[in-house]
Amino acid sequence: MTDADQLGSRRSRRRLLRTLAGTVAVASAGCVTTGLSVRAEGVSESNVFSSFSSKSSLSWGGNRAWVSASLTDAATTRGKVRTLTVVPKGGTAFWTGTLSGGETSATMSVPVGKPVTVNAIDATDALVDSVRLLVRGTPVP
Repeated sequence: MTDADQLGSRRSRRRLLRTLAGTVAVASAGCVTTGLSVRAEGVSESNVFSSFSSKSSLSWGGNRAWVSASLTDAATTRGKVRTLTVVPKGGTAFWTGTLSGGETSATMSVPVGKPVTVNAIDATDALVDSVRLLVRGTPVP
């Protein structure tokens, strides 16, 4: 191996090590939230929502979680619900998703540790129903 080959090999290894170190730093930046749980208020009285559950017990970055919303059979048929929105208290929509007739579930992005309202909106943009939701967990730095 020539001196030029050895120098190129060292540069490649250094570049690889810097890339790996950077990737690890970015991946571990912020925090991880474990033990995610979902508390929903108003579901038992809802004509649209039947339950909410966390899609995972872990949230990387700690600021959002994926939550599954189960809808009643009539929500998108008789109720004509076509849009779900997640709105933090005093804020604008954090997440918005669309539904088709007959759908009975949706996966939503919800902020961790902040109370939100999940709104069900029909095809005429009228509010059909809403529930309060809170996703909690334990942050790990």
